Amino acid sequence: MSATDDIEGFDLPAADDAVSTGAAADSSDWDERLKGLPRLLRYAMLVTDSAEHVEQRLVAEIEELCPLLPDNADWAAALGVNAGLVLAAELDHRAVTQNEPNLRSLADCVRLLCLPTPRDRTYFEDHRRVGKALVQAFQATSRHAEDELCCDLDHFVFGWAALPACTDLLPRGDSAARNAGFVGNRMAEHRVAAAAIAARRKAKKEEERRKNEAEEKAAERSDQAPDVAAKADHHLVVARLSMKRGQLAIDRATQLPFRFA
Repeated sequence: MSATDDIEGFDLPAADDAVSTGAAADSSDWDERLKGLPRLLRYAMLVTDSAEHVEQRLVAEIEELCPLLPDNADWAAALGVNAGLVLAAELDHRAVTQNEPNLRSLADCVRLLCLPTPRDRTYFEDHRRVGKALVQAFQATSRHAEDELCCDLDHFVFGWAALPACTDLLPRGDSAARNAGFVGNRMAEHRVAAAAIAARRKAKKEEERRKNEAEEKAAERSDQAPDVAAKADHHLVVARLSMKRGQLAIDRATQLPFRFA
């Protein structure tokens, strides 16, 4: 297909609207914690965070790297599965023919956003392709990402991997990306609850230990108090001195041995 054919077949109104909407959404809703993430994981977190105009953001990115791409306009117009997979295939093709590996991640992002929840083998290979890309990106990122972000990524990545076996738990009509986070949360539900119980038990045990230590110290002080009082009975205070007028006040008690007759 020639460049002229590309331009003639380009749905300018639909593409322009999606591009401007996506660019505006990225500009006004930038999340600093997603900075530095691989593109695929960034879009996974946008879905998890229920960000607005996620597909349009991707359309805008594709338009920046592959201007006037008709398949991008077709997907922007309907955001359907078939149009999305055609666009992903074209991006894969250009990644090879133009020696642009960066386009591979765009293709995987399109699949991530357009694929339905897998209930048969219709889109199995595309699901597996995205799953492997998610796992590899997560392994490379988890070494330096924040703990909270790692938890969110873990839920999504392994929730996506478990989707084919969990379809009975999922509502029909939702996309694979929408359901991946739900499955991931269910997978970790009991582990999180067990960790919370263990943390509460540890905190309670530590509180009891401190309380026991405080009681032991209080008992020691009460045992020593009679000895101090007994020693004080054998001494007599004979003088108290106090210096004022701006100087450090000194209250000195000179104690001398005293014996009663």
